[in-house]
Amino acid sequence: MKDTEFWCSSLGVTFQGTGHLIGARQYFVRLSGCSHKRCPIRSECDEATSFGAQAGHRTSVHKVVDTALESVGVGGWLHITGGEPTESPAFDDLVREATGSGLRVHIQTGGMRGVEVPYDWLTVSPKVPLRHLAQTYGHEMVVVYTGQEDEELLELSRSTAFWYYYLSPLWVDAPRGEASNSIEAAQTVHRLGTVGEGVRQHNGRQWMMGVQAHKYWGVK
Repeated sequence: MKDTEFWCSSLGVTFQGTGHLIGARQYFVRLSGCSHKRCPIRSECDEATSFGAQAGHRTSVHKVVDTALESVGVGGWLHITGGEPTESPAFDDLVREATGSGLRVHIQTGGMRGVEVPYDWLTVSPKVPLRHLAQTYGHEMVVVYTGQEDEELLELSRSTAFWYYYLSPLWVDAPRGEASNSIEAAQTVHRLGTVGEGVRQHNGRQWMMGVQAHKYWGVK
């Protein structure tokens, strides 16, 4: 396979801090570039260094896959994120080569573009309204809570097909390192699971409370 070069803002081994795979040791590669300027949490994004298409440094698919194999071994996880990873010209090649080399591939995307390459775990953290969401299925949806109405969240779970739905508080750096709206997020998850008039609102797809555990662990 052609050794495609690309820009990435960071890479290395750390632990997955959100969603269903929380605590899993993974080799992360953060692909550079995110053109979604209307993202509701862009100003609070903790990965702003990856916004530019040429942020960080250049590397190649072969180098990343080889290093990941050395770091986590065959059957280990390669986590591909961003920025918005699907914008990178190397995205498809990186996923295919990693899969073909025996790595398990975890993709984390905002869902503005459809993912059509082989993967083992797909996390969609939507930053656009449902009507603009191209990736409507996968393993988990992780929504950052910014005060969304209950009906908006229920419509997300009714109109998409994920195994798990997480609502994660918005992390804001503070002296005590706290998520700013964790109580409100927990109250929302409680309401979304309430049984009213004998019918569960969540329609069989139940929202769960999420967390950005890596912030509490102090790892990136």
